[in-house]
Amino acid sequence: MKQQFYPKKRLYSFISILLVFTVLCCMIPSPALASSSPYTDALQKANSLKQIIISDVPDCTWTENTVCANTFPLYDIDLNVNGYVFEFETNGSPSGFIQIDLSTGEARLDSYCFSGVHTSNIMKQGKKNLSSNTKTIYLGGYSYLTEQPSTPFSLTKSYMDLYTGETLSLDTQVKAEIRESYDQYVANKVSMNRASAPIQPLGTNTVTKFVSGYTTAIAFETYTSVGDTVNKNTCAPIAVTNICKYWDLCKGKSALYTAGSTYTALKNAMGPYSIGGCDPSKVEPAWKNYVSSKGYTPSVYTFDKEGQREISFTTYREFIDWNRPFLYHADWPGDHAVAAFGYQYIEVENTIIIADAYHATCVYKTWSSLGHSWSLHEQTCACVVPL
Repeated sequence: MKQQFYPKKRLYSFISILLVFTVLCCMIPSPALASSSPYTDALQKANSLKQIIISDVPDCTWTENTVCANTFPLYDIDLNVNGYVFEFETNGSPSGFIQIDLSTGEARLDSYCFSGVHTSNIMKQGKKNLSSNTKTIYLGGYSYLTEQPSTPFSLTKSYMDLYTGETLSLDTQVKAEIRESYDQYVANKVSMNRASAPIQPLGTNTVTKFVSGYTTAIAFETYTSVGDTVNKNTCAPIAVTNICKYWDLCKGKSALYTAGSTYTALKNAMGPYSIGGCDPSKVEPAWKNYVSSKGYTPSVYTFDKEGQREISFTTYREFIDWNRPFLYHADWPGDHAVAAFGYQYIEVENTIIIADAYHATCVYKTWSSLGHSWSLHEQTCACVVPL
């Protein structure tokens, strides 16, 4: 019998099978789509950066035995996730962190360090009435908040400023003001991120530059080491103490640093306020007088004002290239003084290398994560060189 063909029926059958297959495919999530989330984006970026850091950063102490021991999200004032922290351990001991920022819509580096735990967890130490499961709010720089336990009949939520220890009652108006400032901070970050790539030397991946003679043998003074358990009023004297320690241990100015007494002398001379902070007008004179008292001639340098509120990364870099560690005032958010010892280009990030009074080793913090505005004394930093 002659074989018969039914092209229309076959075509209809093929189309039906194709439609069923298409529906089934739509029901199965694509691996790429299924894995895409703020957390996975942050995790992938952290893993990528970790490998780059181990390979390229000269003072890196992470090894193949360094593993992620703790992960937690960070939030903005409306409790949207704006970043993640990955804390590491090496052979069971805390060995630093990587903080990833998500506030601009992409996963980028905020900061990293090779020792201890994350800054916000150090800030929480010694603070009372903190619940272990409360969210940590990150407003940029060194500004971290955490929710306080609610009280009966309270109409507003209370938060603790982890930097100062103050309790903030965030009513609608205050929250709106914080949101406005934070939105401007993120907008500035986007602008700085766009401008950062051309500054990086062409043909390079990671460049790390310290002031000459710097060595990881320096164990920086911290709030804990000097006994300031409330973390309120000693960031500037700690920063200057660490710079004096550098000149002593790395440059042979052996009379400039004595454990305990250097910090105490500087703190007393810088006019610490009982409510926190130091008198900004006394910081530079106290530093200069201390250097003189140790038999050295102080040579004083300051950064002039650039623009309305900012100091440029180029100017920061010039002082490091000039081998002058300096006091840098990361004024907003967080109102915090640090000691500047270097800079880094990693991927497309302009990064500063600082001793921040929380960690005994250097912290690498991206330029765009800080405010770079100035103190009341019309300068963001000062450098006193002992001659």
